[in-house]
Amino acid sequence: MQRRSRLPAVKALLHIMAYGNYEGKNNRRPSVREMFTRKGLLASEWYAERLATSKARHSDVDKTRKTRWNQQAYRRSREADLARVSRQTIWTN
Repeated sequence: MQRRSRLPAVKALLHIMAYGNYEGKNNRRPSVREMFTRKGLLASEWYAERLATSKARHSDVDKTRKTRWNQQAYRRSREADLARVSRQTIWTN
């Protein structure tokens, strides 16, 4: 099972809480504090990967829904055709 990666800011925070630093930096360093800003989050590789994964997952779900809808529409159309033929056969005999 693949382990989900943590948001880098949360990972840094947990590391600082446990060990007092993250990659040799404490919580007062601008580079660490930048990780907690909106700009820092949106610029992170983690966010880009997360966004790509989310888009791919939604795309797969949409394809599945469209396929299912098309199959149901085809089945309804086919059933309607069979019912029409069946009614015509009853009335012509």
